[in-house]
Parts: sequence; C-alpha cells; structure tokens
Amino acid sequence: MIDDKFTKACIVGFGLHARSKLYPALLRNNQNVVGLVTSKKPEDTQLSIPHFGTVTDALISLDQDVLFIVASP
Repeated sequence: MIDDKFTKACIVGFGLHARSKLYPALLRNNQNVVGLVTSKKPEDTQLSIPHFGTVTDALISLDQDVLFIVASP
C-alpha cells in the first residue's frame, strides 16, 4: 500500500457488474487485480489471474495488503 491507497485487489464474485464495471474501473485506477473468487472456470473469464473457489483459499494464498471487493449479492 502506498499513500494509504490499496494497489492490489481481489474481486469476490465475477458476474456481469464485476466484469463490466468493477474490473475495468480498477484497471483505470492503476490497481492490480491479483485474484478472483468465483465458481467460474479460468477459461470462462478469459483472464490470466489466479482464481479461487472460496474466500478462505484466497485469504490463505494472497498477501495481507490485498483489498477484497465483494461483488456478490
């Protein structure tokens, strides 16, 4: 984290809103999306970032300075 700004994010839930709004906004804001928590297969999302089946798996695998953005109802 630099200047109190999160630079790494993990999106929890990768539906239409996350795909079309959140993910592009994070990229425009120069934040790195370092993981997705989703039931979708990696080839279905067409993104080459780590995919996790549960939040617990993501928490274990990712650094502590990652912002988790819940995009699931």
